Amino acid sequence: MENNFINDAFEEGKELQKKLFDREGINAHKTIQLFSYMFTEALRVRDPRVISYQLVRFYQNFENKQIPQFFINVLKDESALSQIGSAFLLGLNSHNESSSETENIQKNQFEEVVNIKNSKIRKINI
Repeated sequence: MENNFINDAFEEGKELQKKLFDREGINAHKTIQLFSYMFTEALRVRDPRVISYQLVRFYQNFENKQIPQFFINVLKDESALSQIGSAFLLGLNSHNESSSETENIQKNQFEEVVNIKNSKIRKINI
């Protein structure tokens, strides 16, 4: 049963990542990064109250989206909560290979960095 929760948590994270990128575009990185940091810290200290608080705050970003039952079911089991919370974060932070928009943005950012470095090199050589 716990294995199903882990898979469900991973898929939930991926689904929320997609919803965030659909709504916020590239700014979703910042939202995911901030939540991931705070949720990881909550998992580290193993305090179900803090974990619940972080989940409530994060899920407020989504209309008509409830905190999944698997989180509620494991709030009293610290080891299961840590595993499920980690699976959720892995899904949330996973790379979506079908997201060509994100790939194009990253490619453009890389090209900008290369152009900046090349222009600095030209200035130094002059």
